[in-house]
Amino acid sequence: MFNASEEAHRLLREAVQTGDLVVDATMGNGHDTVYLAKLGARVVSFDIQPHAFANTAQNLQENGLKAELHVMGHERLKEVVKEPVRAAIFNLGYLPGSDKRLQTRPETTIAALEALVDLLEVHGRIVLVLYRGHDAGQEADEIIAWAGHLSKTHWQSLLTDIINHEAASVLCLEKLR
Repeated sequence: MFNASEEAHRLLREAVQTGDLVVDATMGNGHDTVYLAKLGARVVSFDIQPHAFANTAQNLQENGLKAELHVMGHERLKEVVKEPVRAAIFNLGYLPGSDKRLQTRPETTIAALEALVDLLEVHGRIVLVLYRGHDAGQEADEIIAWAGHLSKTHWQSLLTDIINHEAASVLCLEKLR
């Protein structure tokens, strides 16, 4: 019925065109980076874990694709990204198959979101896959609260959620002006 990754990709596909600059704020194993590169976007990806970098580089190579990869926290994205961004994706929580103690944190994610608020083009989108069913669920709540304070004249926010069990939710923020 509902697959959070597929929904996130659909929301990105509607906004991204060939040549657009996009950010994968949590590269993980590179699935979102590869997806965006296949759309023809110029992808800049971030992750603090060196093995995420290695996994993503291998995934890109196997698909004959390129992206700009950085082993650094997404809260520092403005150090690298200097031009307008069309879209960004965050897949929050922890990297499957790795140390679950290494998780995204609300303070760094919100810092990255605030940087993207300034960098995002009009009608650009920030898509977040949020997980409430584990210890990092507090992060989802804080990000939803943060998004709820965005100006309704400048932003539109959509939350897609399954309400009868703990699963991933998708939050899409679109810049209106």
